[in-house]
Amino acid sequence: MSRKRSTRKNRRRSSSSRGVRKTIVAFLALVALSGGGWVAYESLNDVTSNYASEVQPETVEATEGTVTVSVESPARTEPYVERTVRAATSGCVSYIAKPGERLSEGEALVEFGTEDLERSVVRAGIALDDATIRKQRAEQNLAGAERHLSEQEQLYESGAISREELERAGEELHEQQRDFRTAELSVERAELDVAEAEADSEEAVISAPFDGTVLDVEVAEGERVSQNSRLLSFADVSRVRFVAEMDEYDVRLLEEGMPVSIRSDVLPEHTLRGRVEEISPEAELVENIPVFGVSTTAENEDGAWRPGMNADLNVRIHRDEGIVVPAAAVSTVQSATVVHVLSGEEEGDTADASDAAPDALEFAASDAAPDASQSADNRFEAREVELGAHDGIEAVIHEGLDEGELVRIPEEQGVLPDSASDEAASDNDSSAIPLPGVGSPGESETGDRATDGASPGSGAGGQGDGTGGQ
Repeated sequence: MSRKRSTRKNRRRSSSSRGVRKTIVAFLALVALSGGGWVAYESLNDVTSNYASEVQPETVEATEGTVTVSVESPARTEPYVERTVRAATSGCVSYIAKPGERLSEGEALVEFGTEDLERSVVRAGIALDDATIRKQRAEQNLAGAERHLSEQEQLYESGAISREELERAGEELHEQQRDFRTAELSVERAELDVAEAEADSEEAVISAPFDGTVLDVEVAEGERVSQNSRLLSFADVSRVRFVAEMDEYDVRLLEEGMPVSIRSDVLPEHTLRGRVEEISPEAELVENIPVFGVSTTAENEDGAWRPGMNADLNVRIHRDEGIVVPAAAVSTVQSATVVHVLSGEEEGDTADASDAAPDALEFAASDAAPDASQSADNRFEAREVELGAHDGIEAVIHEGLDEGELVRIPEEQGVLPDSASDEAASDNDSSAIPLPGVGSPGESETGDRATDGASPGSGAGGQGDGTGGQ
């Protein structure tokens, strides 16, 4: 009997264990179901968020503003006027100014020792005296030859001498005339040497030709130099010239007289203003690329800008005022310039992502989501506007758009017409961005995107491939 009771107790314990296990399994199933529901809920939230972003295209408010179109290029700083000082004669340098030294006009730049110059003057004088003596001797010989010829002519007429003797007297006279002329030239040459030596002596001091600064020095004091040797560079840096190299695409937009601003990262407080003064008429090949020199000058009275400094030269091509929108919001098809403006009666329909969540959940479970995003485009009207200047980032609208209106930024963007001037912008018929709702290829007349695989902007009416739309 006691054995049977023990068996019943074991069975009751086994039944209790099975019940506990069932409870645990149920609990785990509930946890798993709860986790899956949470994952599903998160996934639906992602779909809702993605859908909400599709039905809410990016829009920007049109505002009053100014757009400046400019071309910028690195430039180098050069002195406005620079002179290379050379030695007028050979000699020993007794004094030379130091680099960076500022001198006024007339102050000494270089001085030579006078001993050599004085000796040169003496030598030139001696040569002149010698040439003068030779000239006097040649003059006497010439006079004697003239007398001898006159005597021979009288004797020939009387028959005392032959014809040959008379001719020899004539030849001697011609020879003395040549010697006299040679002596005269020697005297003239000696006189020039004396004048040059005296001038060199006076140029023993080379003075500054204008107010300026010594840039660099080539020789040292006590060094002997030959004539025409380079001594130093002297420059006027109260004005500086900036020279930039621009390629053919930028230089075609420039004209002399355009305003220029010059700045440098090392001199942020010294921005200079000027005008385009010179554009090189011929290109120079730099690494097989044609570049043109563009230069301007500016005042530099405090000397902050030093020759050789790097600078950024910015040439303002055009400046325009009006309603400003992002350039990406502007599209062109043939001769029409268009922006997509949020319709006034539809502005109240721009729901938040949270308001669109229930509908988004339904679309997430079907294939209708693309149609919903297309319907969002119907809330924008394609409006033709008059385009002003644009810099590739912002564009000015002269007519057709009011301040405060919301314009759409399309997902696909292109390149606007060149904006060198208002006229250039208005005359350019190239298409940059496809226009939903105005008959561009790849979209229906209602603005819904076609599903035949055609890419926007391609085909006969678009400009994406450069084959049509003109």
